[in-house]
Amino acid sequence: RRVHGVHTAIHIIIFIFIVVGLVAVFDFHNAQSIPNMYSLHSWIGLTTVLLFCFQLVFGFTIFLFPGLAQEFRKFYMPIHIFFGISIFTMAVISVLTGTTEKLFFENFTGNKTSRLKYNSFPFEGVLVNSMGFAVILLAGLVGFIVMNPNWKRTNQEEADRIPLQ
Repeated sequence: RRVHGVHTAIHIIIFIFIVVGLVAVFDFHNAQSIPNMYSLHSWIGLTTVLLFCFQLVFGFTIFLFPGLAQEFRKFYMPIHIFFGISIFTMAVISVLTGTTEKLFFENFTGNKTSRLKYNSFPFEGVLVNSMGFAVILLAGLVGFIVMNPNWKRTNQEEADRIPLQ
């Protein structure tokens, strides 16, 4: 039961960060007269946020709300896991497209000098590429942990028993 509470608390904190981040992005775009929702990054990001919100509401309602039948919770668990992995993957893709988009906007717009800047391995380019590589490594590690049966809880009865009250 403690694991479920920690899982929920972490995702509520993530939700708060998402709201703050979205407000900051839309405020910045509006202040700079930059269109909203024009890029693949923004479409993937907003889709990820919406799926995350649905996942949070459904997960909270189904797993923490008293009175739901245990059979329904067991039925929904594989769906919850699938969407959790999918949302995480989409978040990784959103990070990679967003950092690449920002890097290209900073280095491939303007005069010919700025367009050639990226070819000389500027610090920003190396930093963004290194960060992107680190995000991919993190995603691979998370995928390994999620898929590895050795990392599953050993007491399956405790994992299956989600209290109804």
